[in-house]
Amino acid sequence: MKLHRWILLITLSVFLVGCSSIDEAQWNSVQFNMSIEQVKKILGSPKETITEKQEMLDVMNGKINQIKDLLNEPAFAGSDALSELEDEVEHLDTIYSGINNDEDVKILQYEINDEHEDGEAYTSTREVILYRDRVLYYNGMHIEK
Repeated sequence: MKLHRWILLITLSVFLVGCSSIDEAQWNSVQFNMSIEQVKKILGSPKETITEKQEMLDVMNGKINQIKDLLNEPAFAGSDALSELEDEVEHLDTIYSGINNDEDVKILQYEINDEHEDGEAYTSTREVILYRDRVLYYNGMHIEK
């Protein structure tokens, strides 16, 4: 009987570790140039790790196009945010070139739990992009100059 309890306890523990939720505060602890080990220490294992070339290029195209669309918005003209977005595009272009040149790039996808201003809970998928085993980009990053 005790063996069954241990098996149940171990199974439940493995399940709970695999289902850990990430909140905004944890996500905001990720920093530019962190190693994969540092990221996993803060966020745990990703929901998915993308290493296949075409899939990575598709993710990158989506991100680059999304930011370039924002750059064309009149609200950003002359603002500090414009400069930050241009810096993000530079980082993403570096990663894109690295993928095309078969360099070491990994995209770690995480699910983040958050709330809208009205208190409604939601889950979003965000990426940490590692280039040569260091964080070069993550959703919501603030680029240091």
